[in-house]
Amino acid sequence: MEHAEIVFSPYNYLLDPAIREVMSINLENSVIVLDEAHNVEGTLREAGSGKWFEADLCDLNGLLAFYSKARWSEVHDVALVLKKFSEELVSLLRTNREKFENSRGTFS
Repeated sequence: MEHAEIVFSPYNYLLDPAIREVMSINLENSVIVLDEAHNVEGTLREAGSGKWFEADLCDLNGLLAFYSKARWSEVHDVALVLKKFSEELVSLLRTNREKFENSRGTFS
């Protein structure tokens, strides 16, 4: 790919910064031609989105709890902040789910 004059690729490889970084794709001095460009907006939206379930967030809390207790960890302070945030997020989701389940269609 480094020495090719033409490279064909799914456009999410070019549009998603994380994929570009992992694959060491450098777009400097490149000409990009997008086929099916009307799908770009959805692809970018999807790249910046995610779907997580309550169980996933609880698993994350467990991992963050481990790192926040490990004083040797370089990520200790960040883990503490993220753990607090994820715990509040789980609490908010649970509260809203309970309100929705008890509202019988009148949840606001």
